[in-house]
Amino acid sequence: MGLPSLFRSQSVRQASTLLAITALLSNGLGLMRNLVFYRFIDKGQLDVYFASFRIADFILNLLIIGAVTSAVIPVLSELIANQKEGEARRVTNQIFSWASLAILVLISILAAIMPWLVSHLFYGFDAARQLDTVFLSRILLIQALFFSWSFIIGALLNGYRRFTSYALAPLVYNIALIVGGVLANQHGVKILVLLVVVGAFGHFLIQLVEAWRIGFIPRIDLRLSEEVKTVARLMVPRSLSQGMNQIVLLVYTSLASGLTAGSIAIFSGMNDLQTTPTVIIANSLATAVFPALATQVASEKWEEMSHLLTKVIRVSLFLLLPTLVMSLVLRAQIVRLYIGIGHTNWELTDIAIATFTWFIIGIIPSSLVVILARVFYATKDTKTPLIITSVSAACGIVLSIIGIRYFHSTVATLAVSETLIASVQCVLYLVILHRRNHLNLSTQLLSHITLVSGVGSILLAGATWLTLHAVDYAYTFTPGFGTEKVLGLLVQTFLAAGVGMLVYFGYSSIRNKEELSWLQSKVLSRGR
Repeated sequence: MGLPSLFRSQSVRQASTLLAITALLSNGLGLMRNLVFYRFIDKGQLDVYFASFRIADFILNLLIIGAVTSAVIPVLSELIANQKEGEARRVTNQIFSWASLAILVLISILAAIMPWLVSHLFYGFDAARQLDTVFLSRILLIQALFFSWSFIIGALLNGYRRFTSYALAPLVYNIALIVGGVLANQHGVKILVLLVVVGAFGHFLIQLVEAWRIGFIPRIDLRLSEEVKTVARLMVPRSLSQGMNQIVLLVYTSLASGLTAGSIAIFSGMNDLQTTPTVIIANSLATAVFPALATQVASEKWEEMSHLLTKVIRVSLFLLLPTLVMSLVLRAQIVRLYIGIGHTNWELTDIAIATFTWFIIGIIPSSLVVILARVFYATKDTKTPLIITSVSAACGIVLSIIGIRYFHSTVATLAVSETLIASVQCVLYLVILHRRNHLNLSTQLLSHITLVSGVGSILLAGATWLTLHAVDYAYTFTPGFGTEKVLGLLVQTFLAAGVGMLVYFGYSSIRNKEELSWLQSKVLSRGR
C-alpha cells in the first residue's frame, strides 16, 4: 500500500493491515510509556496518576466511545453508502456540537465536586495523595473534550473507510506521554498530566486535518435531525454498557487504593500489557470490518455478513491461541522486562506476574467480545450488549470485593474478575448470535479450529520452554551475563519467542493453510 493510498478509501484488508501495524506501534509505544513511568515516577505518585485518569475516562466512555461504536459509525456509514455525503457531514457537525455541550456541562459539575468524589472513591489514599488526585483529575477532564472531538471525526472518517489518521492518532498521543514521563523525573507528575492534555489535542488535530480533505469543517449546529435522534436513541444502552465497564474499573481502583503502594500502578500496567494482543489483533480486525458489516446489514446481506464474521473469528483464534500460550510460558520474563527495568521491588513483581497470568488467560474471550459486539451495533441492537455487560459486570464486582475485602487478596483478584466478565460476555454473545442466525459457526467447525491451532500452540509451548532452558544453560558458561541482567533476559525472551513462533507458523503452513492464505491474500478485501 503506497503512501498516496493511505489517504484514500481503504478495503477491509488494507484497513486491517494498516490498523494492525499502527496498533502494534501504538501498543509498543504504550508499553514503552508505562516502562518510562515505572522507571522515572515514584510508585505512590503513579498510583495517584492512574487513579486520576479514571474519572476522565468515565466521562469519555459514558458519552462518546460507546456512542461512536454503536450509533455514530452505523448512521454515518449508512448515509455515505447511500451517497448522502453532505448529510453525513451535516449530521457529524450536529453530533459534534451536542457532544461538546454535554461534556462541557458534565466536566464543570465534576470539577466542582471532585474533592468529594476523590475522598469517597479513593479512600485508601492519605490526605496528601487525595489532594494531588483532585488537582490532576480536574486537569485531565480537559482531555475528555479533546478526545470526544477526535472520536466523532474519526467516526466520519471510518464511514469513508479512511483509517490513516485514525490509526496514527494514538501514536501522537503516546509519544506525548512518553515525553511527559521522562520530564516527570525532574518536574513531577504534574508535567506529565499537562503532556497528556497536549497529546489528546494532537489526537484530535491529526484527524481533523484528514477530515478537511473530505470537506468537513466543524461548525456549531444544535439542530436535532432524525439522524441525531437515532444516534441518541441507540447510544443510551451502549453508553450505559460502557458506564458499567467504567464503574467496574472505578471499583477496582477504589479497592486497590487500600492495598500496598503501587498496586494501582501494577494493575493498570498489567491491564495495558494484556490488552496489547486484543488491540493489535481483535480491535484492528473489528474496526476495519465494522463499516462492511454495517453496510451488509443495511442491505440485508445476512449470509455474506455471517461468512465475513466467521472468517474474522477464525483468523483471530489462529493468532490469539499461540499468543496466549506463549505469554503464559514467558510470563515471568515479560513482566520482569516490563516493570523490573523500572526498579520495581520483588514483592510487586510477584504480584504483577500473578495479575498478568490471570489477565492473559482471558485474552481470547476478551478479543472475541470486541468482535462479536460489533454485530449487535451493526444491527442497531444496543440493548442486548447492555444487559449482558450489566450481568457480567455485577459478577465481576462481587468477586473482586469478596477477594480483596474478605480474603485480603492482591490486585491479581481483579484480573480474575476481568477474565470472568469477558468469559460470561463471550459465551452469551455467541449463543445469541447463533440463535439469531447472524453467525453460523458450528460446534464442529469451532472444535476443528481450536484443535488444529491448539496442537500448533502446544508445539510452540514446547519449543519456547526448551529454548528458555537452553539459553539458561548457555549462560552458565558466560559469567556476568545472564537473566539477572536486562540484556541477558531480553536475549533469552526474544530467542525463545522467535523459536516458538517459527515452530507455530511452520506447523501452520501445513495444517492452517486456509487462515494463512486469508492473512496473505485479498480474501477480506471485499468485505466477504
